[in-house]
Amino acid sequence: MRSKEICFNTMRGCSNACQSRFTVNATSWRSALKSSPTCRTLLTQKGQPFSAIGVGKPHVFYLIDMNRVQQLRTLTKIVPKILEVETDDDLTPIMYAMLKRKWKIVNVMASIDRPPSRFKDTILLGILVGDVSAVSIIIRTGEFEMIHEAALFFRNYLTPLMYACHCNHYGMVRMLCQRRYKFPVPHLPNCACKVCVEKLVYGDELFWILTRLGAYEAMCSHAYLLQSRLSDPFRYAFRLSAGLEICKEFDPINADAYDRMARHAGRLPIALLNSCETDDEVTLIFNQTSGLLPDAYTDLPLLRLAVDTKQKEFLSDPICLKMLKKHWMGGWHDWSDVDVCTKAYRILFHTVLYPITSVVYVLSNGDLAVSYDYPVARFVSFVTSYLLFLICLIVLTQHQEVRNLRGPPDSPVKKLMLYYIWSYMGGMFIVLWTDMHRRQWRGLFDAWWRCFDFIQIIIYGFSYCAHRLSVSFNEVYEEPYLHRVHWDTRHPTLVFEMVFTCAAIMSSWRLFYFLQLHRALGPLVISVGRCTKDIFNFVALFILVTFCFALSLSFIMEHYASRESNHVAGFWRQSMALSMKFLYWALYGYLDPERLEQILGKHADNQQGKHFSLHVLGELLVAAYYIVMVVSLLNAMISMMAGSAGEILDRRHAEWSYVRCQVWCEYFEDIRAVPPPICVLQLVINIPTWFCRRLCGSYKKLSMWDVRYTGRNYSTCDRRKYLSLMERVRKRFLARFSLEEISKVKLPAVAGLGVHPAQLRGANLV
Repeated sequence: MRSKEICFNTMRGCSNACQSRFTVNATSWRSALKSSPTCRTLLTQKGQPFSAIGVGKPHVFYLIDMNRVQQLRTLTKIVPKILEVETDDDLTPIMYAMLKRKWKIVNVMASIDRPPSRFKDTILLGILVGDVSAVSIIIRTGEFEMIHEAALFFRNYLTPLMYACHCNHYGMVRMLCQRRYKFPVPHLPNCACKVCVEKLVYGDELFWILTRLGAYEAMCSHAYLLQSRLSDPFRYAFRLSAGLEICKEFDPINADAYDRMARHAGRLPIALLNSCETDDEVTLIFNQTSGLLPDAYTDLPLLRLAVDTKQKEFLSDPICLKMLKKHWMGGWHDWSDVDVCTKAYRILFHTVLYPITSVVYVLSNGDLAVSYDYPVARFVSFVTSYLLFLICLIVLTQHQEVRNLRGPPDSPVKKLMLYYIWSYMGGMFIVLWTDMHRRQWRGLFDAWWRCFDFIQIIIYGFSYCAHRLSVSFNEVYEEPYLHRVHWDTRHPTLVFEMVFTCAAIMSSWRLFYFLQLHRALGPLVISVGRCTKDIFNFVALFILVTFCFALSLSFIMEHYASRESNHVAGFWRQSMALSMKFLYWALYGYLDPERLEQILGKHADNQQGKHFSLHVLGELLVAAYYIVMVVSLLNAMISMMAGSAGEILDRRHAEWSYVRCQVWCEYFEDIRAVPPPICVLQLVINIPTWFCRRLCGSYKKLSMWDVRYTGRNYSTCDRRKYLSLMERVRKRFLARFSLEEISKVKLPAVAGLGVHPAQLRGANLV
């Protein structure tokens, strides 16, 4: 072997600075080093940092800086412990070479068949710089989990796969997945399993919280979601976002971190969707049923999953909106091309003729009036049915009748309208109950109108019970006409009128359900609805402040509340509850300072007796109440509501698109084929057929709302097509990022839509 000239510089750690230059061949290399006093120190002082040894540190790092690959190969073979030397910054030679991007030298040092010094730091640093080749070589020399050393530069809960996902390096993640590396599966913060309880009680709570955050961040990585081991990245990303929403609820301290992870994971489905090239590919993605509830009767199951998991950015994407609108229009997709007469006929068919056409559709099991299969036509029919219900409600409440009548109305028209209102609410109850049963009562409060309808139906139920009780009382006592002066305050007719009034208010407010779909009014309605939380917070503070002041006012004023003739006192002084009522109306200006005076009577000289000090104290308390309520709390509520409304309006497109998708998806299901009260007739007709098929067991999937439904036609062939499409979409997406990473140039948008921003490294290693 040809000789090598090696220069040892003993500038540090030596009292006498000197340089020795000698030439040796490869066969006598070890003996020559052993004969040197400096090298004997190098070999005998095991575990000592080489910053204290004059020879090793300057020379090996000098060779790295000078890119002397062959000399380093020879040196590491003869003296392997040279790789344990560290700089003043605690960097080993292989770590130093990684940071200097000396990939050939890194591969040379990694080729030694032994774990390098600082194994965990070396692996994680290699992942950080993105050297897949070196990490794949080093990781063979030892088991990461079996090394008990503590990492210096990185947190000890990190695993190689977890940190590679944090770095979002696709090539590194793929290599580690192929070597079957894993990261701990995180449990939800509210998990009460035995393992979680033991960890929290006997383990290090902070360590497990950091581990959970790190594992979730790794699962949200685009590099991990794009791996072929995940056959359906859409479903996985959506379910992951839903899990992170639960984490936000039960771990509010880290809510911002969970929200950031959820938004990051939700960007990948948008990017993959924008990688599709044809309508057939988009349709195949949206028709995928894997991962959905087994009783999902809706069309476009993936869209239903996106709505349930609140993927607002995904639902506001142009491709998603285009697909949604196409399915929403159904057979009316040519609306912009047909003439005015055709449009008028379609509208009249589902408005003026709706009572007849809907019954024909139900009696023919959908063979006639097929336009009721189109979601947009169903929506028009529902609007018509609601307006008819609202007209009946207005006529019923405004129609003149005898004021002293107890029991049912004496007008046949009012009776008919009242029965229509009951039947309409009965149909709404059946539709809402079926919908929530299919959802397994999840998402009741995700949409305000579901909760609103639930409360409205309960109120109408109470009013119906009061009405029937009033009819029974009338039949028993046979005294329908009696002046209201003689009515009992708890008479069922009075109860019915009060409860029905509240129900009528809620029914009128439900008009906002339809107005929120308007492009101009929708964002405003949504922003007002989102301010409800701020209003409840203000009401809670208002009650607390009013209670505090009412307690003090009632204490100093209740002694002057008397029925004696020589006392003049307001009703509000009699109890704390009345004082709170007084302060509530005082907020709107119903306060006269003279009402705070305490007139005890008259003296002998005909002078009124007053306690001026209590009067002053009362005015001071009321003045302080005004300052706290008007100057502070009221303006704070206005600021909070303005901030909440501003946040919604800043992202009005995404919020409005999400609400519109929620409403539209409801009309994709068979339970809203016809509006109430016709839906009651539909259910009565279909139940016998459904019951017979259920007993016979001839079909696996049945729907009592649509006898034509016998299960979704989704074969194994379609599943293969979907998996094949996922592979093609991944390749397109990764190829695009690979080209951008190699060329360092941002590619132009595809078809004007472009790929949604996604952070990814190592895509050129596909």
